[in-house]
Amino acid sequence: MKPSKSSLFLMELIISILFFSIASAVCIQLFVKAHLLNVRAQEKNETVVWVQNLAELWNSCDGDMLFMEAQLRRDYQCKDNAVSLDSGETGALSLYFSQDWELSETESAYHIALSPAPFDSDSRLISAEITVYRGEEAIYRLPLIHHIAKGGSIYEQ
Repeated sequence: MKPSKSSLFLMELIISILFFSIASAVCIQLFVKAHLLNVRAQEKNETVVWVQNLAELWNSCDGDMLFMEAQLRRDYQCKDNAVSLDSGETGALSLYFSQDWELSETESAYHIALSPAPFDSDSRLISAEITVYRGEEAIYRLPLIHHIAKGGSIYEQ
């Protein structure tokens, strides 16, 4: 008995559908991976921009955290909880951001903390560290060191 042409055609059709299903699954995975890479790249770009801005502000005001807080509130018209300065011993400055990197006091997908170290009067160096968090995970750190010129700094008062 000879196989019919219709059964061979049906078998060929099933094999081609299986091939295209596998190919489409691979393509979908590639698109998802590309999207995730794009999201991480945008996150890294926003992180670097904000850290660079904070580092420049910190350098320009010689590490005066009160001035930094006031400047950030003024420049970005932030609400009370979007930018906060720890009044405790650490004196850390915290900024809270939404998923779209907008300063936010209610939702906080990202958090940037600028933590100053004690002033070394012998070397006249101030130091700090900027850390960016996604949730609880630290995704970026930048140590800062700045030399204070004699006269006029908040550390000599």
